[in-house]
Amino acid sequence: MSSKWFIRLLVVAGLAILVATILRLLTPHAPSVPGTATITTNSDGSKTSFANVSYTGPTFTIPSTLSVESYTALSTNSQNQIIQDYKLASGSGTFKVWHGSDFSMVYNSQTGQYTLSANQQPTTLTPGIDSAKVTQTAQAFATKYFGASPLLVITQEISYGIDEQISTITADKALFANLPLSYVIDGYPVTVSANNLYPLIVTVNSANQVTKATFVPAQLQMTSLGKKPTLTVTQALANINKGQAAVTSVFQENFQPIDLTSITSAAMTSVKVQYRVDAASNLIYPFYIFDGTGTNAQNTALNLEISTPAVAITAQ
Repeated sequence: MSSKWFIRLLVVAGLAILVATILRLLTPHAPSVPGTATITTNSDGSKTSFANVSYTGPTFTIPSTLSVESYTALSTNSQNQIIQDYKLASGSGTFKVWHGSDFSMVYNSQTGQYTLSANQQPTTLTPGIDSAKVTQTAQAFATKYFGASPLLVITQEISYGIDEQISTITADKALFANLPLSYVIDGYPVTVSANNLYPLIVTVNSANQVTKATFVPAQLQMTSLGKKPTLTVTQALANINKGQAAVTSVFQENFQPIDLTSITSAAMTSVKVQYRVDAASNLIYPFYIFDGTGTNAQNTALNLEISTPAVAITAQ
């Protein structure tokens, strides 16, 4: 009798192990995101220690899990097609500059961006931007020069102005619109550098003409690695104060050199989520982007943008 019970116990134990194994195989593992210098390096290449960073804005929630993706950067040679289409000739000197009768283009070696811009603007523009039309125009430019690259207009980031230096006026009074285009993961845009730059930004005037385009000539081929639990805003703030963050944008009124060695206090008033490319880990994963004001060790008042991962990071 005891041997029968023993056999039954073995069968039950075997079934339990089998079920556990099947569940483990069917349950996707959360991908690991290693801590890299990308997370803690400011837009100017420096690093900052943070203290007393708080959030005073409205309640902000994000999905309980978000994707982590790996990527391969593929050259598109978009700049060569633009040089040909706009009939640009290479200028002399050490800087990468191309000139044409209507447009010119320059390469910024620090950001890796090319900027195509009109040599002159129309003198008789009528105020008023049709958002739908300029979106179509920017999207057509992306399709022509970036082909199959799935760059989409980030509609919530479109800005308007009376010149190419975009201000905060509304579309009905504007002469120009700046339209950033990027990849989108889980409904959030992807940025490609420590400055939170978009892969392509197209400026379109009220006559629906492209007058400027700033771009990185590479296509990201992405592969999903799965979902990872997200951090709350409170957890993200705790990580900022532990130093797991970077200053991605900073401004002060008197235009003096800014010391970012230490942020002694900061009150963040808005927050959003962006995916960032981390070249050190070859991953793309979500970040919280906080905006607000703060002070440094010299008690200088600063307008700040601070980024920190929206998912847990594995220490290295």
